[in-house]
Amino acid sequence: MTLSQQVGHRPGITLAAVAVAGTMLPISVMAPALALSALGRELSAGLVGQQWVLHGYNVAFAACMLPAGALADRFGRRRVFTLGTLLFALASLVCAAAQTILVMDLARVVQGAAATGVLTAGSAVLAATFEGKSRARAFGVLGTAFGAGIAFGPIVGGGLLALGGWRAVFLSNVVVGVAVVALGVPHLRESRDPGATRFDRAGALTFTGALALFTLATVEGPQLGWMDGGVLAMFAGAAGLLLIFVRIELRNIRPMLDLNLLRDRRFLAVIWMVFAMGFGFVAPGTYLPLYLRSVGGAGPLEAGLSIAPLGLPVLLAPAAAGILIRRFSLRALLTVSLILIATGDLWLVTLTPAGGWVQLAGPLSVLGLGVGLAFGLIDNAAVSAAPPEQAGMASGVFNTMRLAGEAVAVSVTGALLISLTQSGLDGDRDLANHLAAGDLAGAPSQAVGVYTDSLHLTLLVISLFTAVSAAVFLLLHRRSR
Repeated sequence: MTLSQQVGHRPGITLAAVAVAGTMLPISVMAPALALSALGRELSAGLVGQQWVLHGYNVAFAACMLPAGALADRFGRRRVFTLGTLLFALASLVCAAAQTILVMDLARVVQGAAATGVLTAGSAVLAATFEGKSRARAFGVLGTAFGAGIAFGPIVGGGLLALGGWRAVFLSNVVVGVAVVALGVPHLRESRDPGATRFDRAGALTFTGALALFTLATVEGPQLGWMDGGVLAMFAGAAGLLLIFVRIELRNIRPMLDLNLLRDRRFLAVIWMVFAMGFGFVAPGTYLPLYLRSVGGAGPLEAGLSIAPLGLPVLLAPAAAGILIRRFSLRALLTVSLILIATGDLWLVTLTPAGGWVQLAGPLSVLGLGVGLAFGLIDNAAVSAAPPEQAGMASGVFNTMRLAGEAVAVSVTGALLISLTQSGLDGDRDLANHLAAGDLAGAPSQAVGVYTDSLHLTLLVISLFTAVSAAVFLLLHRRSR
């Protein structure tokens, strides 16, 4: 029996360490969104600089996922998990100490790259530590921890912001990261893939470049104009790099991302669904707390707690999904989950500035139920759709597309919201930027109404896209049978 097949000692501590570290990652997506206005004021940052606090992390997290997995297989999962956690904590410390927005944005990129080492190597550590049903339960705990981080990230961020300011949001990661390394890592067993080779550098660079250029274009589009030559050049560059990436991967004997998996319609359906969930779930979860703080006048903790109705269904529904799958097909349950997400997004269109928790409870509960059902099924659906010998690659492709979808969703949703606000304000870009950044000082009441209407229209577009995605999923999954 090889080292990677052995059952590790102190498996309970191993699972706790990986799960706690994994919870940090989505919280670091959701919590900083609440701190953007305070952070921007103290660092004298414009809207674009503030947006890259979110986008820098998301892009790096998505783009570095597969290279980090290759490094973990080659140099050791425990080693990469440890280095990733330490680098994540160090980057968080730099964020907390930042005196300029440039330092903040660069540290967020490093933080996102380090997060991939935590997630990919941590998942591999669990796979090497547990076997059979215990492994399934362990990954269930990890998935629940990740979902809890997404659902409760605004609450954690709001509480930390209220207690210690925006720097406390980042310092909390330092405390957690050091604790995981000091208390958990000594109990992790090392493992690696003896057959691992060098990772696909050309594929990694072209994929990262394409995602970064696309995000930069969506951020700059509302500022420079969508027909600006520079913005169009960035979109063209992103498309060109993506085409080069596809060509590289199709010709590579050991590709970083096996695109042949997408020929299976069941797998393609799951990839499309997780991409749609980035728009239906992550994007509203990112921008709603900002709206509640700026237009609704909520404090940081109040804004975070207003999102609380999302959390309970996200935690409980995966267990219900495990029961429902015995009576209903995977195709039916995943379709229903997308319909619930679309319904929750549509219901959010009724939100008013003074609505607060009362208006949010219903739509967020429905949204959380849809997301929770999906969380309980979709990871296994992705791996099961691929041949058994390609399960590892399928998981890597799935997680990369999930994170890339979230990065694209957050940037596109932000661009749409700002563009609609600008249009409603007769092209007043500065006022639209101030509203989007949560700065309402001196803003007329009409501008606040325009911003609210723009958010409603954005949520309507998201709901329609998610509903159409449910139909696409249903069609693809049916044809694959």
